Amino acid sequence: MQTAVLWICRPCHSHLHRTLSERELADQYASREALLAHADIRAFAEWLTSKPDGFVPKRRARRRRG
Repeated sequence: MQTAVLWICRPCHSHLHRTLSERELADQYASREALLAHADIRAFAEWLTSKPDGFVPKRRARRRRG
């Protein structure tokens, strides 16, 4: 078994898991190129590159399910 690792920052990691399921990540987004082809992922990455080093985005509040 061969495993590839894509090193990403914590904000991008968190955004990936808010946007895509584990199954989607494994089946459809298993490369840097595939991730950046996803419009929401690309937009977040581009937005984050405009921020200063060490910038940490505020977390969005989770919706309460009632």
